[in-house]
Order: sequence, then structure tokens, then C-alpha cells
Amino acid sequence: MVNIFDMDLNGDANVLDSTALYDRLYLPQTPAQTSKVNDLFADTALNLTAFAKDGGQAGQPGETIQDVTLQGLFFSEYVHGSGFNRAVEIYNNTGATIDFDSVNVFIGRIVNGGNDVEVSYQLSGTLAAGATFVIANPSASRTLRDLADATDANTINPTGDDHLLLMEDFATIGAGGSIIDLIGTPADSNGNFVRPVSQWEDDGVETQDQTLRRNASVTQGNPNGFGADVSGLSAEWTEFAQDTFDGLGSHTVTTPDTTAPTLTASNPADEAELLTGLTQLTLTFDEDMAAGTGNIIVRSQDDDTAVDTIDVTTLSVGIVGGVVTITLTAEL
Repeated sequence: MVNIFDMDLNGDANVLDSTALYDRLYLPQTPAQTSKVNDLFADTALNLTAFAKDGGQAGQPGETIQDVTLQGLFFSEYVHGSGFNRAVEIYNNTGATIDFDSVNVFIGRIVNGGNDVEVSYQLSGTLAAGATFVIANPSASRTLRDLADATDANTINPTGDDHLLLMEDFATIGAGGSIIDLIGTPADSNGNFVRPVSQWEDDGVETQDQTLRRNASVTQGNPNGFGADVSGLSAEWTEFAQDTFDGLGSHTVTTPDTTAPTLTASNPADEAELLTGLTQLTLTFDEDMAAGTGNIIVRSQDDDTAVDTIDVTTLSVGIVGGVVTITLTAEL
């Protein structure tokens, strides 16, 4: 039995030097190296426990090992309500518990543009994978405050035209440092965060007098925020009516489907012979299909030459659920 406790070798968790002991096996730092245990018998029950090393300190079983990248941590909801009804929600999609006492993560607010983070709030404690952390203004309504895990009067008081930054290591931000996620537009070529006239707006989604909820398709933070053209606002966020709080405290992300569809049937059938006057192909898959970009190329089985090329974006390709109909440009 092998027990691996909360190790993340893609981050800053480095295993200790390779040394074989009677009761403990230290794994090598270099993956190409090996560790060896001698004097094992056929009926030996070998139990391995992996101890990780993080920040110079040896880890213990069950200890959280902090990944140096925090891209999976992001703003999942933004509340700009009436009065002092202000709040932000942070979601942990890193796949591991984050210990904020081991890594410095702040929410910073840039007021009226510029490159100085005037006020900030430092996160503390731990945040489990898949969990949210809600920070509200202490003068918000009782309903909103009851949904919050913490309150802060200065940082969580945006006016709809302030940049909010989720960042690691506050001291580096002025030098263009570690922005994990951003509500607002990115800094310009001079390093300045430019304030909009009154709010950001794109395709009906606005940052003032609304609740914004991050779309489920967003799985990590975006240091470029809405983008210079603000198109990321409507692409990544959905707008809800002012003083909508019912989404706070939970968030859902959509895991991309990376499994290729399976062809279940075709007309004509696979390896059919002696076909003449063929003008259409029908392919049936085990899941719904959608047109991307590129071409479908029909090749001769004899010499692999292309006998027809069809652009998938044209009317020659029809898709209904998992059935794809391809109209050929010439008879085969």
C-alpha cells in the first residue's frame, strides 16, 4: 500500500534527499533518480508514506502543500448593490486546500485609476478545494452580511469604476507582479490602470448597480481582466439584478470534455464497395456534435489522394445532435 499525502510536485513541494532507512524511505529530488530498499522478502508488507518539503520545512502526512501557481483561485462573484451592499466571492479551483498563512494572497483596490493599490485585504486561514470565500462590506444589509465569511470596509467598497485585484505578494504588484485575477481592464503600456468614465460595460453587462457571476466555463483567474477592449466582461461574466445575493457561498465550474466522440454508424457503411453516384455521407456519433473550423477531406482508399474537400463552416455540412450529414461537391 502506498500513501501519498497532499503532494503537488508541480508546485514548490520538493521531496527530501534520497536516503534509505530501515523505517522510512526518502524519495529523490530528481525524478530520474531512484531510491532502493534492500532486504525485502516475498511476504513483506511495504508501506510508503511520502513526506514533502515546502518552503524549506519538511511536510507531514495530511499537510497542505502549497502550489506556487494560484491560477485556479479567482473572483467568482461581484456584488455592487444599493447602499453599502458590496461583496466579492473567491473560488478555489486549484484542486487542493490553500493555506493563506503560507502564501500571501490579497484583494487590492485601485481607486480612480493609477498604479497604486490604495487599500487591500489579506486572506487568512485555509480554503478547501471547491469552496468559496465571501468578503462583504460591514455596512451592508444584514442579509448580505450573513452570507459573508469576513468583512472589510475599505477594500470591499468599489464604486463600479475601481479595479479589484486578486494578487500574490502585495509588495510586487507595483512592479507589475503577481496578479492572479482582475476585475477591470489591464494596465496600459505605462503600467497605469485606467479608470472608466463611470463603469465598465460590454454587451449589456455592467459593473455598476449589478451582481456579476463568473461563468461556469471560467476555470482560472485572468490577470488581463476584461481585456483592453472590455470584451472579457460579457465573455466571462453574467449579469444579475441589483441586490441579488442568492448565488453567494457556492460556485460551479464546467470541466471541459476532452474525450473524443465515437463513430457509431455511417451511411454508406464502413468499407462499403461498388458505390456509384454517391453525393452524401452521414456519420453518427455517440454525443452531440458542433462545427468547428477547417475542412473535411475525402480520400481515395487506393492511393490516398484527396477527391473532395468540404469546409465544415458551409451549408455542405449539416449537424443535428450527433448526426453529421456531409454533402459532397462532386459525385464519387
